[in-house]
Parts: sequence; C-alpha cells; structure tokens
Amino acid sequence: MIYMRYFIRRRRDGEPDIVPGHFLWGNGESFQKNAVDFLHQCRKNHGEIFTIRFFHQRLTIIMDPHSLEAMSKEHSVVQETLRMCSGVFMVRYVTEDCDFKMDNGEVYRIRKGDRVAIYPPAIHKDPEIFEDPLTYKFDRFIDAKFYKNNKEIKNPVLTFGTLCPGKRYALLQAKWYIFSQMNKFKMSLAAGQKAEMDINYHGHEILPPVKDIDIHFKLREGHQEITMQ
Repeated sequence: MIYMRYFIRRRRDGEPDIVPGHFLWGNGESFQKNAVDFLHQCRKNHGEIFTIRFFHQRLTIIMDPHSLEAMSKEHSVVQETLRMCSGVFMVRYVTEDCDFKMDNGEVYRIRKGDRVAIYPPAIHKDPEIFEDPLTYKFDRFIDAKFYKNNKEIKNPVLTFGTLCPGKRYALLQAKWYIFSQMNKFKMSLAAGQKAEMDINYHGHEILPPVKDIDIHFKLREGHQEITMQ
C-alpha cells in the first residue's frame, strides 16, 4: 500500500502531465545527469507545465513565466492590491535642466541638481481614473482601460519604472507567491476580522494594516508541490 500511494499514483483529470520515470526514484537520475537538457525535453514532450518525481516527492514545473502573467484574475488582484496599499514617495535627482509641461499648458523649469518627489498614490486614488477609488475591486483590471483628460493611461499602477526589468520581476514574484500559497492552502479570515490600511504611513513603500488580523490556514488534501525554473 505504501508503494501504491507514493510511487504509482496516476495523473488525475486536470493535473499537469506526469513525466514517466523509474518506478522507485522517478526522474532523479535523468535530472542529475543534465538538468537543463532534461527539463527542455520535458517541455518539448509535455508543454510549459508538467510534474516530475523524486522518490515520493512530486514537483510541478512551470517553465514559462508568461504562464503566470497570462492569469488575468491574479494579475488584477495584484494590481488592485498595489493600487490600494502603495504609499511610496519616489524621489529622483534631476540630471539636466528641463521643462515640465502641464496639461493646462503651464510650463515649469526643473533645474539640474533639484530633487523631484513623485507620489503614485495621487494617481491610484484619482476618481477621474478609477471609479470608486477607495473601494477594493479584485476584477478592476480585467480587460480594462483607464483614462485621464481623455488620454489613455498605459500604466495606471506604479507608473514609474515603466522600462525597469526589476518591476516586472517583483510583480512576478508576488504572483508566484500567491499562486503557490493558493495551491497549497485554503485560507479564510477569522470571524469578525477586517483588514484596514494605516493611512498614517503614507510615504512608506506599502501601507501596513492598522492591526494584525487572524487568518485560518488549512492544508489542501492531495496538493502537489510546485516550483519554477
């Protein structure tokens, strides 16, 4: 019964393909010989998401980070959470004299050596851009476009760092964390608990909660461990 449970469990409907391997140690030998070649061969045979086995341990591999970025609901949840909770001031050093033109036509001279503070939450809470800006809506960013003064805003959340690769990497990490936790646990707020942001911390990176809240965690039965390569 132990061998049946750990080594011969079949793939269930909806699960990623399980890569065939030795009935005892699974894919361990192939992985150790050349991990890169092994994973690329698995990708060729089974697609972007598949499961490998080391003895009784199963790991679901996601080869392409775009698989996470394509999850529209998760993307919307992350964007809306950042919109609501970001309180950061971005301070930048001016390297050259330049003119800053406002939408109303006014022009301001920004001098070399000055420091400019950018405050993204002013955009995040703008009612002209976001309907009911103080209300959390998990699906706000699903197939949505946003406008200000009849102009489309391409990056309405964290508009700074549009060309920064670190921004994308940080968002991918957040999505991966959510994905892995939801895969492993069932979660719910304890009765009577409510998450509220402490607005006294505006100017910090992320607004903390007014107080800690209790969350119930329950391990999902039959979940598979997942990893990203």
